[in-house]
Amino acid sequence: MQRFSWISPPSGSGAEEFGFWRVVPARELITTYRTHWQQLNSHHYKNHPLLDIRFVGLLLEYFGADDVFLVVYQEGESVTGLLLLRSERNGMWNTFLPSQAPIGPALLGGSAGYSALRKLFPALPGYAWGLGLACQDSDYAIQMRPMDYKHMLTIPHWNTIQIKLEGSFDAFWNQRSKNLKKNIYRYLRRVKKVGLIPRLEVIRNLDSMGEAVDQYGELESKGWKGRLGTALHRNNVQGQFYRQVMEAFAQEGNAAAWNLYLGDKLAASRLTITGGDMTVILKTAFDEALSRYAPGRLLLYLFLERIFQEEKGSTLEFYTNATQDQLAWCTGSRSIYHINYYRYPLYRWGVATTKRVGALWQG
Repeated sequence: MQRFSWISPPSGSGAEEFGFWRVVPARELITTYRTHWQQLNSHHYKNHPLLDIRFVGLLLEYFGADDVFLVVYQEGESVTGLLLLRSERNGMWNTFLPSQAPIGPALLGGSAGYSALRKLFPALPGYAWGLGLACQDSDYAIQMRPMDYKHMLTIPHWNTIQIKLEGSFDAFWNQRSKNLKKNIYRYLRRVKKVGLIPRLEVIRNLDSMGEAVDQYGELESKGWKGRLGTALHRNNVQGQFYRQVMEAFAQEGNAAAWNLYLGDKLAASRLTITGGDMTVILKTAFDEALSRYAPGRLLLYLFLERIFQEEKGSTLEFYTNATQDQLAWCTGSRSIYHINYYRYPLYRWGVATTKRVGALWQG
């Protein structure tokens, strides 16, 4: 286990006014800084469900290790920055980002914003020269300032999509492409022709949520993820993690399992969590044996028809590397990107120059 260090404001130095960082064991997020994390998420990140302590705390519990640290930025009596970090290689630190987290757990508020990161480097163990903030969402990250750019490189990672649940479902559907509508109607006719009447079941009750996640896991385990060994299942860590996440959010009515049945057979399932004015799709699976009926697409169609009625005015976030097929459904798309923040502008220049030279050699 790495040793952690911490920096206190020197007495009478004025550091209380300008802010300082502490580096503490990650478990203190739950024991000491839980309320501060929720307040930052509420004030600066619109109560984002993927930054909610119920989600991030369970990520840490299931997938964290002794090399994960919580760094705390304090301005006067206020905590205005909280990041979960781990040391990846000599002098480079990155956000804690297990594969179950679509965006990085890094919260920065207060007056300093990204500029506060320059003060973080002396507080980190050893000599830190770079900080990677992975998977930052351009819609929910704080704004960069001109002074920040000389310290940072931004790297596009993938393109995600959203659907604004404004107006009626019929109005939304009428704006989709002719090809998308034709395909969905064709799939609906196909299932009805063989007597497989599609039925949407929505589970929100806490007492039923664990079983719903287990059902989802059985469906996912039958498909390609099961063959790769990456599917969640009631008996593996992934299955236990998602079960606990869904149950934690269901306690306040913020979780739902959306199941499509064709006849009496579970054909597709989606798991969602909600926070603020946003619903996030966590997981999606379908029965590959029924692929000729496109159960995943039929579920999305029926799911949207229902959620337009129930969550009017909010936003549905997919957090996926969107394909052309998925783009046909959305009302908006944007970049998820990595930020590399360097201790000195010279380091940033050196990394950028190396990348350019490498690209020229490859070209």
